[in-house]
Amino acid sequence: MHPDNGSKGKFRMNARSTFRKNLYNGFRQRFFTKIRSRLFLTYVAVIVLGICLMGVTSYQVSHDALERKAIEASGQTAAQIIMNLDFRFEEIKRVLIAPYYQTEFINGINRHDAMSEAERIVYQQFLHSFFSKSYYVPRQNSFAGFAVLHSNGELMYHTSEIEPDIMRASYASGNWVGKTVAERGGVYFNGVERDKYSGSDRYIFSASIMIRDLSNNRNVYSVARAHYTLDMFREIFDEYRIDTGSKAVLIDQDGNIVYSTGNDEPGLPLDRALLESAAASNIAWYQGEDEDYLALSARSAVNGWTMILLTPESHIFNASYQILKLTGLFAAVALLITVVVSLWFASSITRPILHLYKLVNSVKRGNLNIRAQIRQDDEIGNIAVNINMMLDEIERLIRNKYVYQLKLRESELALLYSQINPHFLYNTLDSIRSIADFYQIEEIAMMTTSLADMFRYSLTEREFVTVEQELRHVRDYLNIQTLRFGAKIRVELDIDEEVLGERILKITLQPVVENAFRHGLEKKKGGGVLTIRAYADPESIHFIIRDNGVGMSAEQLHRLRRKLSAAHEVEDVLEQPPAEHRTTGVGVGLANVHARLLIHFGGRYRIRIDSEEGKGTEVELVLPRQPERRAAELAMNAGQGG
Repeated sequence: MHPDNGSKGKFRMNARSTFRKNLYNGFRQRFFTKIRSRLFLTYVAVIVLGICLMGVTSYQVSHDALERKAIEASGQTAAQIIMNLDFRFEEIKRVLIAPYYQTEFINGINRHDAMSEAERIVYQQFLHSFFSKSYYVPRQNSFAGFAVLHSNGELMYHTSEIEPDIMRASYASGNWVGKTVAERGGVYFNGVERDKYSGSDRYIFSASIMIRDLSNNRNVYSVARAHYTLDMFREIFDEYRIDTGSKAVLIDQDGNIVYSTGNDEPGLPLDRALLESAAASNIAWYQGEDEDYLALSARSAVNGWTMILLTPESHIFNASYQILKLTGLFAAVALLITVVVSLWFASSITRPILHLYKLVNSVKRGNLNIRAQIRQDDEIGNIAVNINMMLDEIERLIRNKYVYQLKLRESELALLYSQINPHFLYNTLDSIRSIADFYQIEEIAMMTTSLADMFRYSLTEREFVTVEQELRHVRDYLNIQTLRFGAKIRVELDIDEEVLGERILKITLQPVVENAFRHGLEKKKGGGVLTIRAYADPESIHFIIRDNGVGMSAEQLHRLRRKLSAAHEVEDVLEQPPAEHRTTGVGVGLANVHARLLIHFGGRYRIRIDSEEGKGTEVELVLPRQPERRAAELAMNAGQGG
């Protein structure tokens, strides 16, 4: 039979786990169990980490400084570029708005439909003369044509660069006409497009305006449109000599590229991520295809176009990268020097320690005649002197005290064998009870039964018991005391059944009851009454043990309260000798109960003691209810309420 694939895989995993464990243990044994190795690694770690920390800090500081300078420089460049662009855009607007100040131009638009052929020729000569001065004197290098169209679509005037039919078709179907009219006398800058109007293989952008007579409400107007090549942008951007790898991109209001100093095609939409970064903030980091770019944008106040200046991260942080490389090289050289120096220095420290180690091993094997030969005047030398003194003392102690210690051990062993086994004791009590039952002596049977039950209860391993179990233990004690005192002492119990299932520390009530008997009722002349009451509130359990015994004087009560309420009360009560307990009337049992409850519950436990000399004493214990019991009770009440 062959093992299946699962067994093979489990075997391989166990083998790899064992190999890794052995490798780790070997590495730890080699480098972490010897002082020399730890010293060596400590020196190397401290020096190299210090250098690395210095390098990283220098890199971070230079990185932040370079980023601030790059943002400042790019911001200045972007501000200058956008200022020059706005200047040129204002010139374009100024030329297009000029006809509004020419009465003859406005009148010609209003009368154009009623003009005769001769009047139209004269009007066209006026338009030619007017706009030639604007665009040809002096001639603008980036100018690519101009046309004026009537609202009915008739081409009123155009320069020689414009093909009339294409211009009319563009007016009839282009969306730029509606956007121009929507500006209501403002200049509309249209994005980049191919120059189909002159048949040239180039890109142009345009600016247009609606011109009408503002003094009447006639819906008669003309649209003037000027075309410009992208040479205007090239001239402006070339002035600032943008670094290789960096680029500037001009986009229109629709997010399409108008001009780019890079390889971006005009007219195409800009990358969406870059567009969103520019819209969110004028300074942002943009993740390109090859690396990250610092994108700084500025918006034209004239036409709303946006110029984005992109600077590669490598160009900005080249100096900080050089610092990082030099830090790495310096760290490598420092590491090499540190290794050599650390090995020598660690060996000089650990050599005398190794000598002491061999000395101690020899002593461990029983050679007490060997002594350290180190003569260094430092801490290791002092250790060697102390070891020699210790060996001398050991030899003396062995000679003088060996027999005494042996006899002492024998005495302790004999004492151990002589101790009485508690189990043997309560088993004996059971035997006595059986004999009493046989001879029908009820008092002896009751007393031995109660005493045996008390022993069994005290030997249980449980730390917490129910109130019912604790009260059963108290009744066993009361049975014995009743047999002792007969009718002299009467016991009254007032126990709320609600508290029987609560959990408290074992042997909490019996010592307090015993204290009432010993210090109150036994010394009283005549009959006495012991009252035990238990009830619960939502948060606590209350136990009240009251006797009408001899009580305590005001001074004794004050001293007792002061001791129990002190901040270090647990130590005082536990260390207080029995004689002092008797003088205060508190008793060893009450002191132990108070200490145990205080240790377990802290501030959640309270004790109250009231006493009057000749009238008796009352002790109240207030214990917190256990969480699981309280939760069950609340759940039950909620269910009943529902």
